[in-house]
Amino acid sequence: MFTTAQPENAFGIYHSPNNLSLAEYRSSTLTSIILPVIYYIVFFVGFVGNGMVVYVMNSLRSSKQITDLFVINLAIADLMFLATLPFWATEYLMEDNWIFGRICCKLTSTLTLFSAYGSVLSLSIMAADRLGVVVYSEKYNHYRTAKKATIVILLHWVVSAISSVLALYYRDTETDQQNGHTHCRWNFDRSVTSHKVWYCIHFIVRFVVGFGIPLSVTFVCYVWIFVYLRRRRSTRKLLRRKQDRITSVVLMIITVFILCWTPNQISNLIYVAQGLKFIDFPYSEVQYYVHLFTNTLAWAHSCFNPFLYAFAQDDVRLKFLEITSKCLLCGRNPHKKRGLRTILTLSFKLRNFDLQKADGEMNNTFQLMLSKQSRE
Repeated sequence: MFTTAQPENAFGIYHSPNNLSLAEYRSSTLTSIILPVIYYIVFFVGFVGNGMVVYVMNSLRSSKQITDLFVINLAIADLMFLATLPFWATEYLMEDNWIFGRICCKLTSTLTLFSAYGSVLSLSIMAADRLGVVVYSEKYNHYRTAKKATIVILLHWVVSAISSVLALYYRDTETDQQNGHTHCRWNFDRSVTSHKVWYCIHFIVRFVVGFGIPLSVTFVCYVWIFVYLRRRRSTRKLLRRKQDRITSVVLMIITVFILCWTPNQISNLIYVAQGLKFIDFPYSEVQYYVHLFTNTLAWAHSCFNPFLYAFAQDDVRLKFLEITSKCLLCGRNPHKKRGLRTILTLSFKLRNFDLQKADGEMNNTFQLMLSKQSRE
């Protein structure tokens, strides 16, 4: 599931004539120029977006809510994930030449897996938390504390660390005798039985922990929330607007996750089946470039997360706009600055007033439902 730039670097197994990895393809304009530029753009956009999330969430509220802890944790995971991208982009830019050394190869590969596991598992935790808050609010909120949320976050990082530890041992550098280039790759050898076993374990863990569990949990939880809200659709305008907004966000979260990660998983599965001789057709250059495209989608998911999870909150979004406006208007007319700040403040107050009215309507509706149930 996780990408360290090249298909053989990310998912394949590469070592001598007995390797289980992809075929070697010469560098092209796409891989040595276009792809690195795309990777640097993804890095910049994602790093700025997630960095702003961490800054805004910390500066906006003195006391962190539980949802804030999960959002910040996701942003930190994405920041770590994206921080490794310039290394792999540079390897492409150097025409498939790893210039950072053996130790950096192992550490960067491990951090890529560690942070990617952390990111997708964070999505699962947030989905389960949303389900509890929306559908089982009375019982769930009784057990929902900051201490327990912190324990869950720590456990999810422990799982991520255990799942990525294989990279420390089996990722290594290798020098191409023909052109003298050094590659950072998986070092599994088909002729060694233990290597094949660990290769299968690595793929199973990567698929189950890195895709199967996050997709299943996220999909089930958000579909549950979607059905729950649709069945209780209000006739009141403000409440209905808030329900529709939550429903739209839920659909976007599921759609973006599937579009970004599923193609990459399918491509990985095909490569693994080819490497283990489960399917009998050779690697092709078209397959290679398709896999590069799926890698890019996987990286790009970290750029979408801030907009889906953090900037969807009104106060966070308006704080972000305020900070952005300060940067854009730096050194300009102070009257324009005050005017923009006034507009942002008024829009926030009006929006907040609407949300408070909607929350009041929602609370009244739930109270009526509970009183009816108690009478019955």
